[in-house]
Amino acid sequence: SNKSETLPDAKVNHYSALKKALPKNVNMMTLTNNYAKFHDGLVLMRFAHTYGVDEHPTLSQPATISLKDIFADGVEIVSAKEMSLTGNQPVANLERKERSEWTVVPLNKNVEDQMKDHSSFTEKIPFDADTMVVTLRPMEIRTFLCKLEIEQSIESQIAVVYS
Repeated sequence: SNKSETLPDAKVNHYSALKKALPKNVNMMTLTNNYAKFHDGLVLMRFAHTYGVDEHPTLSQPATISLKDIFADGVEIVSAKEMSLTGNQPVANLERKERSEWTVVPLNKNVEDQMKDHSSFTEKIPFDADTMVVTLRPMEIRTFLCKLEIEQSIESQIAVVYS
């Protein structure tokens, strides 16, 4: 065959379900429908903050995302419920008053100063199910069960298989 022969341009179908890139310090770790048949068709989504405290001057700060703004046109999260890390129960079940309280005693003045410096990262910022805004603290992972609405024209372009 003739090496100078060119091949015709191949048709490549491309589709990205994301509206825009997530912040540089946030990863979508999980998007699965593996548990859909146990949760009325809901998909499990898990997000992780990828930096630790003081690892980077700006990327170590808490990051806020809106679940409403994750997907491109044609795919929409219409509701979300925060779940435990494993996705087996609502976070609200874990936030009972009878949970153990830990008393932390700093080993020395340096540790005490570090604890004071990072106190803003100790309080979890609650998920707002109405606005679907979530804030991730450094090294935090948060899990959600989400109801998706997918336009029929888009459904054929993405793999959503309920088995």
